[in-house]
Amino acid sequence: GLVKEKNMTQENNKLIPSENKHLKNINTNMIFESIIYLGKYDTKDNYVEVSESDYQDYLKKESEITYGE
Repeated sequence: GLVKEKNMTQENNKLIPSENKHLKNINTNMIFESIIYLGKYDTKDNYVEVSESDYQDYLKKESEITYGE
C-alpha cells in the first residue's frame, strides 16, 4: 500500500494531526476531523494522516451509507 509520512504529534494519549491534515485509523478506516484521544489499547501506529480532500470524500461516502438514496 501507499506509505504516508506520519507527521502527527503525540502528547500522552492525545494525537494531533499536522496542519490541514486528518487522522485515519488504518484498522477501521474511520477518518477523524481533528485531535483524537487514544484508548487504552490504541496506538499512534494505527493512524495515518490524510488530506482534506480525502476527508471530504470520506464524509461524502459516510453520508451515502447513512442516508442512502
